[in-house]
This record gives sequence, structure tokens and C-alpha cells, in this order.
Amino acid sequence: MADTFYSWFLVTELHVWMLMVRTMAEGEEGRFVRNNIVEAMWQDISTRAKKLEPGNSPAVKAQIHELSQQFQAAIIAYDEGLLSKDTVLAGAVWRTFLQQDCNDPENVECLVHYIRKQVRNLCTKHYSCRSTFQ
Repeated sequence: MADTFYSWFLVTELHVWMLMVRTMAEGEEGRFVRNNIVEAMWQDISTRAKKLEPGNSPAVKAQIHELSQQFQAAIIAYDEGLLSKDTVLAGAVWRTFLQQDCNDPENVECLVHYIRKQVRNLCTKHYSCRSTFQ
């Protein structure tokens, strides 16, 4: 991936989603932590966007709004993939993270294995989370 604001966003989005999976296994306290993680992500995005485009640009606001919509769609796609077979998760990774710009299935496979491994590592100490993803 090229080193751009958008590629940074995609990587951050993926890792925030993995943290969301873990924190949601903690009930109400997890929901509170999840909300704070997401809020911190959007604050970081806003700060970085302002550095790239100083001022109160309507274009920046529109782009952040679009990123927000993409984030919501990514959460749904990744959740469905995590709860399904590797092929479903691979489709979500290919569409969302790789933006359909990958002709090497081994790269997609590596990302699917990475995601499953990281979620497994994050969830090993919590029974309800662990039992869902093993």
C-alpha cells in the first residue's frame, strides 16, 4: 500500500475493529471502552486531516463523513467475515482493506490469517469471546 492518509486510515480501521471485537466481550464496561477507542480514532483522524488541509475546509468535513460511512460498512463486513468462513473474511478484506486492488490471493490469505490470529490472541482470556472465534 502507498503511504497515504487513506492507507493509514485503512490500517487503523482494521486494528480499531479488532479492539472493538475484544472490548465488546466485556459487556457494559467493554461498550464504554469501545466507544472511547472509536472516539479517540476520530479525534486522531480529525487532527491529521487538519494538518493536511489547514482551516475549516468543507471538503475535509465531507471526506471525514465519507470515511465514517466506510468505517460503518467495514465493521459489518469484518464482523460477518469473522463469524463466517475464511472465504467470507477474505472477501471483506479484499473489498475493504485492499480496495479490490490485489491480484495475489496469497496476500489476501496472509491478511485473513493475521486477523484471525490477532483476534484469537486478543480474546484468549475471555471465554465468551474465545469460544466464538476458535
